[in-house]
Amino acid sequence: ASFFVERFYLLNYDSSFSENFYTLRRSPVTKNPKDGNTSLTTAQRWRSLAFLVLVPYIKAKLDGWFKRISGRDDEEIAEFGEVDRSAPPEASNKFSYILHKLVLTMYPYFNLTYEGALLVYQIAYMHDYSRYYDWFLHLQGIELKRMLLPELMEQQKRVQAKRNLFLKRWYGKGIIGLFVRVIYRLYNGIF
Repeated sequence: ASFFVERFYLLNYDSSFSENFYTLRRSPVTKNPKDGNTSLTTAQRWRSLAFLVLVPYIKAKLDGWFKRISGRDDEEIAEFGEVDRSAPPEASNKFSYILHKLVLTMYPYFNLTYEGALLVYQIAYMHDYSRYYDWFLHLQGIELKRMLLPELMEQQKRVQAKRNLFLKRWYGKGIIGLFVRVIYRLYNGIF
């Protein structure tokens, strides 16, 4: 579900779902700040979508796997606060054993680096030492910018024109066209 919501906002607003609420938009970094073309390309939108959806998903799966194999899974707390003290799953063969040991040894350092880099970028951005909010944006060459009123008005005109064009295609299509128009209006009313 997150994929479709973020994709919708990147296609229509050049921002993620949460960035749109704060009137922020993603803009490619240019050498000349007065360069007129500030909308994202298709490739930049797909990269942004991968960093917004895929990277956090993989990180969450790695976190869960580490907790499970290290025996630190907090979800195993039973009723009345009793903790399940069973041993973590054992590796079934030599390769699995080596992989488990490697993950148990290296993952905390990976996690520290990942979270530490995010923290450093956010503090640097907060104090105007960096133009990138996080290292994902830095890798993509995209920065966040606050939208001004003329940009907001232009964006709303573009989005409304897209919506009207879509709805116009479904007029005269009978009951299916009516159903699509109602679903589309409900969808856009929510998002």
